[in-house]
Amino acid sequence: MRLKTIYKICHASLWQAAERAGEFAGATVDLADGYIHFSAADQVEETAAKHFAGQRELVLVAVDQAVLVEGPARGLRWDPIAVERAIKFFSFLRLPSEGELDGKPFTLQPFQIFILGSIVGWKGPDGYRRFR
Repeated sequence: MRLKTIYKICHASLWQAAERAGEFAGATVDLADGYIHFSAADQVEETAAKHFAGQRELVLVAVDQAVLVEGPARGLRWDPIAVERAIKFFSFLRLPSEGELDGKPFTLQPFQIFILGSIVGWKGPDGYRRFR
């Protein structure tokens, strides 16, 4: 089996709670069905239209299938505290500008939070970041 990236669409609040808890148990439909529903890249648009039409505050979580299959055996773990600390760091930054944005907070966009979380959240067996 060729491992690839798979995707989960869920409400941002559910994903934020999962990050704080350090695990994702699933959305209501996942819990009812007994497994977490994922989509392949070519299914995401249809899944969003069929199951999430008109809903706001959604996130698209990209999951490396290899991490799900092989990660725990390789000692990989998710550190939600490190992710929250990194995100909070940005809340202290102010935009350096002479225009209308001068001194305004630097607000991370969802894709930036995902990238930042991917970099600082995954820890290897040595306890250090997987990606350095």
